Amino acid sequence: MRANAHETVTEAPSSVRFARCFRVHLIHHTWLTDGCAFSASGPAGDRLATCATDGRVRIWDPSIGELVATLRTDEPHPWGPVAFSHDGSRLAAGAVDGFWAVWHLTTEQVLATISGHVNMIQDISFSPDDRVLATASWDGTVKVWDLATGAALTTIAAQIQPATTANWVFGVAFSPDGHHAASAGSDAMVRVWDPATGQERLTLPGGEGTVLMTAVAFSPDGTLTAGGQFNGPNPLWEAATGRLILVLTGHSGGVVDLDFSADGALLASASFDLQAKVRDLESGREVASLYGSAGRVVGVAFSPDGTRVATAGEDGSVRIYAVRVEDLMALARSSVTRSLTMEECPKYFHVEECP
Repeated sequence: MRANAHETVTEAPSSVRFARCFRVHLIHHTWLTDGCAFSASGPAGDRLATCATDGRVRIWDPSIGELVATLRTDEPHPWGPVAFSHDGSRLAAGAVDGFWAVWHLTTEQVLATISGHVNMIQDISFSPDDRVLATASWDGTVKVWDLATGAALTTIAAQIQPATTANWVFGVAFSPDGHHAASAGSDAMVRVWDPATGQERLTLPGGEGTVLMTAVAFSPDGTLTAGGQFNGPNPLWEAATGRLILVLTGHSGGVVDLDFSADGALLASASFDLQAKVRDLESGREVASLYGSAGRVVGVAFSPDGTRVATAGEDGSVRIYAVRVEDLMALARSSVTRSLTMEECPKYFHVEECP
């Protein structure tokens, strides 16, 4: 039996205050948050970035929840999605007003601020070689940008649905080899295309009754494509063929962000039902439900080692959770003043016996 992340084990001894999916840190913005991302490479090491509509992007030390940098542009923009470059040297963010920016993390200087879209940017992604950036917007396009010059290399009317004016693109992601990119949008499809030419390679339908596809992600090995739906279960496809492999259920609200763990074994999803979920992809089993947000959960990210998940909520909070039982055990051992009894381990950690 699994305990929810927001539960507090009130019957436990004062030195034992752990629940399933223990919240390690709580970071609270006074403004709406819309995105979060981890980085483990580059000069700064392990860092967590968060965006807010107050015109600031914040960098945190996720191990202690301490603010280490605040990034700005000359003119403030209401930032939303955020992404680290793969080498950890730069950070990119997209804004509600259609701008995007890139910062150098060592100097904290803004390298570019570009007016890229005529509507809000919903997602942003670096290519694997960090040379180009993709932005997805509610103006119905995905744009691929040369980061050396700031020029748009490709503009793709990615999710056009002729019967409606709501031609929105919600998500964009590069495949790990950089040969493909995928977008999710208001035509109820995930579309896979060549980022250099804009030529479409695959069309992945959301399924019967799908209204919007609101998120997309590739697995780290490039074999899987995951989609998030606004009104239904979340499909998992074989990336090379588009064959539907698995349908993941459990959320009662729209899924708006997805992230794979680095080993590809787990998939995290952020939802308007005020929670995030983590699932084991081999079995399809739910590993954890991450509660606590007072607003819709709009961003989710795994730490590089897979031991933590960060969530961004519309209530202004960013929460960092430990997910696996073994990680909770390690936290407990570092904090408690005595060993747990054979009766306490099943009660508080939901395992049959103490390890």
